[in-house]
Amino acid sequence: MAKKKPYPVEVVWKDAHGMYPNWEDIRESPEEDNEGMYIVSTVGYLLPKRKKGHHVVALNLSDYHVGDGIAIPDGMVVSVSKLIPAPKKKRK
Repeated sequence: MAKKKPYPVEVVWKDAHGMYPNWEDIRESPEEDNEGMYIVSTVGYLLPKRKKGHHVVALNLSDYHVGDGIAIPDGMVVSVSKLIPAPKKKRK
């Protein structure tokens, strides 16, 4: 069975963020997080059905080889937009 060829996409997703870069007393009231969640975008090549429950996006593509990438859990994905290359300009 032939696998689908990777195609360029922009994935918008809810990112987790780190906390406690320094030691903190948990008995004190937590600092308010007025920003809520972080919405980020990743652009790359979607690899369909690569990891169950995830959108896998490779950042580099060469023939049938990929390098660097990210696995975004499905529940964190806000949207996926297929990117269409701009038409090539004709030479004069």
